Amino acid sequence: MITSKSLHHANIALIFNERDFALPESADLMALYRGADAKGARLVDDAVLRAKVLTLPAIQTRFTVEHSRLRIDDESGAELAKSRLAKDARHAYDALFKRYPLGAWGINMDIYFRTQNLIQLRELFLPYFGEEALTGADILDTGIQFTLKRKNFVEVWFVKITAPLEVAVHVNRHFRGVDFPDEKWLEDALEKCYNETDKMMEHFRFA
Repeated sequence: MITSKSLHHANIALIFNERDFALPESADLMALYRGADAKGARLVDDAVLRAKVLTLPAIQTRFTVEHSRLRIDDESGAELAKSRLAKDARHAYDALFKRYPLGAWGINMDIYFRTQNLIQLRELFLPYFGEEALTGADILDTGIQFTLKRKNFVEVWFVKITAPLEVAVHVNRHFRGVDFPDEKWLEDALEKCYNETDKMMEHFRFA
């Protein structure tokens, strides 16, 4: 049985058609925010890697543009009700990236679950590798990865048993062939992704 749940990290990623994409100018990135929101802003520009990273401590947000991919990370650790992620993602898209054809976009979340019952790491590991694989060793964690094709998106799960009473879940929802939604739709999609992990974890037989 799951006894508690907390959001550790969340981001939104956009993938543009590489042929048509150009990295934004550094000055344009720095101009995304002004005033108090821009206080302490730092920009790293790596021409070799074709990457730019804008960190905004005042709003606890990081923008990473690498090749034709934009990622917006909420660094606050706040629950979704207090997150700026949807707002900041849409703001950056409208200001600098709307003119580029969008190939796909996605939501990524890292969520921690606490369980009532002890999870036997060894019992989970042995059906895959057998007793001899643990000769002279103690298993510290184990996990599983799987991909589900839903009606409107593809969902990738990484489920890792990090402690006898803790499960770390990374879930990615990947949307292709659709326009980037507005802020309200993004907020709803983030909330839905977070809440619907409960349905999957209800079926986790080892908790």
